[in-house]
Amino acid sequence: MANMVDSPGPVSQIGGRLLAHLDRRGQRVLRVPEDLPVVVELVDDRVKALALISRLARTGWLRRVRRGTYVVRSRSASVDVSAIELIGELSPTDHMVTAGRALAIHGLSDQSFRRTIVLTSTAVRNWEWLGESVQYAVVPAADIWGGRPIVRSRRPTVIASPERAILDSFAHPGWGVSHSQAVRALRAAAIRPRFVERLARAAAKYGSDATARRIGFLTERFGGPTMAAPFLALRGSGHSITPLRLGTPRSGPIDSKWLVRVNVDMDLLLEIAR
Repeated sequence: MANMVDSPGPVSQIGGRLLAHLDRRGQRVLRVPEDLPVVVELVDDRVKALALISRLARTGWLRRVRRGTYVVRSRSASVDVSAIELIGELSPTDHMVTAGRALAIHGLSDQSFRRTIVLTSTAVRNWEWLGESVQYAVVPAADIWGGRPIVRSRRPTVIASPERAILDSFAHPGWGVSHSQAVRALRAAAIRPRFVERLARAAAKYGSDATARRIGFLTERFGGPTMAAPFLALRGSGHSITPLRLGTPRSGPIDSKWLVRVNVDMDLLLEIAR
């Protein structure tokens, strides 16, 4: 990605030295106060270091993401840091990108998600970068699992596995993945070798009977009873009926095997999910 908007202004000699130093370090993000010692090395004074950062920000060589965090322009004056790369830098170590953006990264959605959901165990202020918004959802620390780092940097960004992203998409429609998009992702992933088994293991850890029922019911419609069998033990012991789609009228036939109310047009849903 390269972005040349808001071309930067002239840079002083000391400013150029700092930019060159950061470039040699491969450092594309400057955090204050964490990275202030790097600047103090050049100017030998904290106050001067802060003043230098302020000047570089005013002239556009440092682009502010949020208070105390800046993206460093490359030597060609381009901005080549994506929001997904910045998440690791701006988030607690214990974090994970999930839902739509994770589905897209894993090739399970062709949608362009302009909002990225990031799970954290502590409150973090939302931010925007180059037209993309990053929104944090606070969950218990024990619920942040099933991810791996994909961006190599000082503070790598952690992305949810396909299994976890699908579970979150069905369980939390407010996180930006429509029901039909979640179903399409499930259907695309289900044909991958041993994916359904991995998804069932993740669903067992996820601990949501309703989500397991929905996914089991849909998997059976896609691939038959054998494919859906791993979800049978995850239906739970309760007898309440689970709506297939959240947020829609609770009307429609009930599947007694999965205890799911089919409150959508299944023919249309399966056609959309092809």
